[in-house]
Amino acid sequence: AGCTKTYVVGSSSSVTDLGSLWHAMAGRWNRSFSRRLAATAGFVSGAMHEPRFHACNVEHASDIRQERLRVLVTGFHDWRDLEGNVWRCRDNPSCRLIYGPPSATPPIKRSGPLVSAVQALGVAAEVSYITMPVLWHTCSGLDLLSYDIVIHMGLGMYDRKDTLLLERGAFNARNGTDAHAEKAGHTIQFGGTQVLSNDSMALRLRHVDGLKTGTLQVQVASARAENTFICNETHFRALKAQALAASAPSTGGRLRAAYFLHLPYAKEDDHVELAVGVAELIKFLIELETSKWRLE
Repeated sequence: AGCTKTYVVGSSSSVTDLGSLWHAMAGRWNRSFSRRLAATAGFVSGAMHEPRFHACNVEHASDIRQERLRVLVTGFHDWRDLEGNVWRCRDNPSCRLIYGPPSATPPIKRSGPLVSAVQALGVAAEVSYITMPVLWHTCSGLDLLSYDIVIHMGLGMYDRKDTLLLERGAFNARNGTDAHAEKAGHTIQFGGTQVLSNDSMALRLRHVDGLKTGTLQVQVASARAENTFICNETHFRALKAQALAASAPSTGGRLRAAYFLHLPYAKEDDHVELAVGVAELIKFLIELETSKWRLE
């Protein structure tokens, strides 16, 4: 309220007078109904025959029609020496990037260094952040099909701190005990292929393999039998969702791309440098979905 908005249609020189348009439409209804509708729609008028439309800036018509990409970024909590608290975020860089300082329970506000770094880059997307305890099936409640891009993160680079590792495909197996010391069935999908992958994700990963983001180098690794913990199960489900969306674009959901990103520990527990590199990678992955050459 308090500022006016003009919608520009087709080109910057062609302006639609919404006040005149509204005046013509309002003539089709009786005066009392028009007055109630005008008040509900946010129109302000000194007289009924002179409505004013109030909003805040100038937009091109294509911007009005085009919905921003929706991106989900997830992380995991700790899973060792928890003292019964599966929601602790202290040692796992994937939740620290989202929340910042160590915490016993997830803070209400996501204000970690990754959130700040993504905002500073001005990415052309609506980015949401969710963290999960390290439990089998922990990803089952995620509404994956309501996002265009899903980027799962987890700790996975233990021997170096200068590399971000993206997974190519997911292995159809489960191994290990979770944060509750529980095991799960060995196979994720009975009758499924040993490795779940698809050509569209392989093509995207070829564009990003070897990319330099901040001080970090991006590498791509194929799904493998030794990587079948909860990270892999989470990625498997996301790839299933992406395949479903691709098979039925009108009804299967909007998910275009699903990634799993293995992180290193932050250098000297300083997560800012790590956050900058991850944020630049996220921006690149978003731009892949809006650039003409992404499928070439």
